[in-house]
Amino acid sequence: MEKMIIDVRERDEFAADHVAASLNVPLTEMHSLSAMAPMLKSCEVVLMCRSGKRATMAKESFDALGLRSSVYVGGIMGWKASGKPTQKKGRTTISIFRQVQIAVGAMVLVLSLLSYFYNSAFSLVVALMGGALFFAGASGMCMLATVLKALPWNKVSRSHA
Repeated sequence: MEKMIIDVRERDEFAADHVAASLNVPLTEMHSLSAMAPMLKSCEVVLMCRSGKRATMAKESFDALGLRSSVYVGGIMGWKASGKPTQKKGRTTISIFRQVQIAVGAMVLVLSLLSYFYNSAFSLVVALMGGALFFAGASGMCMLATVLKALPWNKVSRSHA
C-alpha cells in the first residue's frame, strides 16, 4: 500500500517548508476531500500540520468519509527535530495567522489610544474586534485571514502547492 503524506497547513505555510512529495490540502479546504476519496482509499494516508492539532481535526473528516489515516505526531516540527529533510518552494511570507495577530494587535493598540485620548466611543470598536476574534476561534473562520490571503504578497501559485 502506497504511503501518502497530506499536509493540512495553509498554502503559505506549506510553501515555506514541507516534506518532499507531500500533498497540500489545507484544513480550510477539506470540503474538497470527498472528490479525492476514491484515490485515497488505496493509500496509507499520514496527516501532517505544524504540531498535530490541525491534522487531528482533519482526521475527523477522513474518518467521516471512511478513509484510513493517521496523524504524524509532532507535525512538521517533530519531523525536522528528528533530522528528516524538508524543502521550500516559492517565496515565503509571514504566515496568515501571524499577519492576523499583527493586524489585530495594531488595531487594538491604536483604537485603545484613541479611546483613551480622544473619544471613549472607540472602545466599542475594540469590543467588536474582541467579538470577532471570539467568533473566529470558536468557528475556525476568520474574515480577516480571508482578506489577508487575497492580498498580492500572500498569493502562492497553485504550481507551488
